[in-house]
Amino acid sequence: MFIRENKNRSGTVSIQVVEKNKGRNKVIFTAGSGVTPVELELLKIKAQKFIEDQSGLLPLFLDQEDLIVQTFV
Repeated sequence: MFIRENKNRSGTVSIQVVEKNKGRNKVIFTAGSGVTPVELELLKIKAQKFIEDQSGLLPLFLDQEDLIVQTFV
């Protein structure tokens, strides 16, 4: 699975999670669409989290948010 940016006719950009199967791309999940770089970055993070959830593997490194929660607890 990988993340693809798809430009739409309206000028927005859709962020999609795509899987290649038998030479064809199949859209598994659409995170959403946005215009600004900030919106697109947030959608890419959402798509990356979807990929991580689907893979079933635990991350090797902790996120900054995880470290903040662990120091609080």
